[in-house]
Amino acid sequence: MVLDQDDPELKSGGPGPQGTMSGPGAQTSIARRRQWLTPYAYLSPFLVFLAVFGIFPILYSVYLSLTSTAGNGAGAGLLSNYTTGDRDFRFLSSSENIGEYVLIWLPTLIVLVFVAALLLDQRPGRFATAMRVLFYVPGALAGSASVLVWLFMLDPSVSPFKIVFQILGLSNVNQVITPPHIATIVAIIAIFTGSGAWIVIVYGALSGIPREMLEAAALDGCGQVRLAWNIKLPQIRRYAVLIVVLSFATGTQVFVEPTILYSAGAGFVSPTWSINELSYFYAFTYGRFGVSAALSVELFLVSLLIAVVVVLKTGFLSAGQSR
Repeated sequence: MVLDQDDPELKSGGPGPQGTMSGPGAQTSIARRRQWLTPYAYLSPFLVFLAVFGIFPILYSVYLSLTSTAGNGAGAGLLSNYTTGDRDFRFLSSSENIGEYVLIWLPTLIVLVFVAALLLDQRPGRFATAMRVLFYVPGALAGSASVLVWLFMLDPSVSPFKIVFQILGLSNVNQVITPPHIATIVAIIAIFTGSGAWIVIVYGALSGIPREMLEAAALDGCGQVRLAWNIKLPQIRRYAVLIVVLSFATGTQVFVEPTILYSAGAGFVSPTWSINELSYFYAFTYGRFGVSAALSVELFLVSLLIAVVVVLKTGFLSAGQSR
């Protein structure tokens, strides 16, 4: 009997059990299929949580903002919840407060994070490790606990910065926590609690820059300042984009800090200082959940729009861009 060497069954190892193919070809196919499915298996828990706690609440908020009835039982029009929230006399002031806060907080956060990370990168080893832990410790405080700490820090009668307050002519907390100062105070609290984690992340990115590149630049006479500006920062500029996108979304939704400052004493801050507080006020004071949802959806859309613009303008997702 003459065997045909071009027989596909011979190349694949012949028929397997129940007519299936076995051998190197089948094993390669199974390996490729397993390799293709493995990332999805790892991502599946995250995708489930994203759908349940991310996508579904957004869709439900949109639905609620378009269909929820008004607090007096009257039916709400398609966009009446949005117009009610936007025409509220407190909406403009809340928007201005958020804008002022973000303009103070976000640039300061980015500069502080990158300067601190670059300085740590100059002193690797135990010193950098100890400082990273020190920077990260405030982030372990919950937002409410951090505000309570700062209430004592801002009270001239008990603050460790009492001398500074005396020089400025401030003798009690009512003179420190005033409406013109609220945006700056909230920004300081947010930087205190949130900058440490970003410093650790950016420091890790700096550690990933090839040492050969830095050594070559140093041999060419590049000083530390030029090395940081011309070599290190371009390599990690995508992290600046990441900080802007995520922090802007967080900043527009500020709630805990002004709420606790308001609870600390009458006259410190308005109960609707931020848009998120105004949304909360509509939901749990007026029972107008549709208006509350509409304000939340508007915040989401603004954050999404800014994120899309920043990502597209900076080429954040470009495949060939450096780290």
